[in-house]
Amino acid sequence: MGDDGVGPAVIERLRQRPLPAGVTVEDGGLCGLSLLDFWRGYRRVWLVDAVDMGMTAGSCRWIDLGLEAPAGGEAFDAHGDLAPVLALARELGEWPYELLLLAVQPQRVEPGLALSPAVARGVKRAAAMIVSRLATE
Repeated sequence: MGDDGVGPAVIERLRQRPLPAGVTVEDGGLCGLSLLDFWRGYRRVWLVDAVDMGMTAGSCRWIDLGLEAPAGGEAFDAHGDLAPVLALARELGEWPYELLLLAVQPQRVEPGLALSPAVARGVKRAAAMIVSRLATE
């Protein structure tokens, strides 16, 4: 999976921590229309994925997909184009109250078995950012 495995790595880390009641941690798998099934019925949805933002490897930043949705054809992650999924969610009325992406800058996007050291540190940072945000909600 290489650095693109950052989402599942963050999920694994979060599952080892106590989280507030009502918080569900799920692995949505590959990006695509199946994401709609995962967030149906939730008011707040936070996605985590590797996104090439031109930053230092392992850097993390929140992206409000309601405000900064990718333009058509722009691949937001290694799985493909997220824009059609977001457009369909809006059209079907399946848009949650809050839809955020916690983007982690990959060091390498080619296939590999393990996260790069910089992205492994980014996993810790991303999990901490989620826990911190949950504490303020």
